[in-house]
Amino acid sequence: MKKIKFKTISRKQLADTITPVGMYSKIRDKYANSLLLESSDYHSKEESFTFICIEPIITLKANNNTFSFVYKDKEIETRNIENNFYNTFEEYSKTIEIDCDKAIKSYNGFYGYISYNSIQYFETIKLNAKKAPSEIPDFQFSFFKFIIAINHFNDELTLIENIEEGEESRIAEIQTLINARTYGLYKFKVKGNESSNCTDEDFKNNVAKAKQHCKRGDVFQLVLSRQFQQKFSGDEFNVYRALRSINPSPYLFYFDYG
Repeated sequence: MKKIKFKTISRKQLADTITPVGMYSKIRDKYANSLLLESSDYHSKEESFTFICIEPIITLKANNNTFSFVYKDKEIETRNIENNFYNTFEEYSKTIEIDCDKAIKSYNGFYGYISYNSIQYFETIKLNAKKAPSEIPDFQFSFFKFIIAINHFNDELTLIENIEEGEESRIAEIQTLINARTYGLYKFKVKGNESSNCTDEDFKNNVAKAKQHCKRGDVFQLVLSRQFQQKFSGDEFNVYRALRSINPSPYLFYFDYG
């Protein structure tokens, strides 16, 4: 596959009046499919970063044993993984050629997630569980045009732009948005009752089984979860805002995939 070349530029500014939620609220109103990876642990110089990723250019994703290469929202190529995930990912990721300063190179790359179901691509494990209708791809990572890196330790913001060969810079439009003093906040209202893919009783039984596995030494830790669904009207980002207040965590994320 032909290489896609990028020149990376960056701008820095103070971020002592900026919050990740406020910044992301401005961004997501204008740019779909933007991601927020938030750190609330401000004590470590190396790890106290929040990243906001804007405008995916290239997306690599896997689902149902099929690997897809997406360029600017258009699916260019698909391939059966056939126990060859690592080579396939490496081949597609190397289509990107970046001219990037070393100081920002560690911020500039693919952002996304790997779900539990992806284990079938890395290990000799086949999953038989039926997928839920709302199931997301097993694996999805994107290379973005803009990345905002907020260093909470020294209250500094770095804005990165990846400019594709033959295109002009648009970094000024993001700078204008960063410095804007207003952003939209919208209402959220639940409709009806919540539902789950696992009953309370089944979840308790799973916890009991997990304890047995730990006591036997099969594993040293298990993290159990279940999925909830709730009909609603309004802006689901309010759920994220509420959860980060009710149950604070050092690292949080909100991925808007439309």
